[in-house]
Amino acid sequence: MDKKTLKNELRMSIISKRLLEVVIIGAVEVGNDLVILKQRANYDFKEEEAIYYSEKHDLNYGYKELIAKVVIYDHSLFKLKGRAAIKEYLDKN
Repeated sequence: MDKKTLKNELRMSIISKRLLEVVIIGAVEVGNDLVILKQRANYDFKEEEAIYYSEKHDLNYGYKELIAKVVIYDHSLFKLKGRAAIKEYLDKN
């Protein structure tokens, strides 16, 4: 599996689309790679600005602490298909 396919699988399998809508940059660490799922124009990823988000909330949760932030998501925030894609990517790379 290539990085582009992984990115598409993860975007489709995040537990709530709202997690991607509210952030400036949304990413996930896969092995030694950082897969950017969303990046608004004119914003560069700076790791020192990133917050790690790993809490699994109700799908109606407000996600206020993520608004306009740089966020790295934990693997637990993806559905089974997304976690399987991560495993496949790691196995092939």
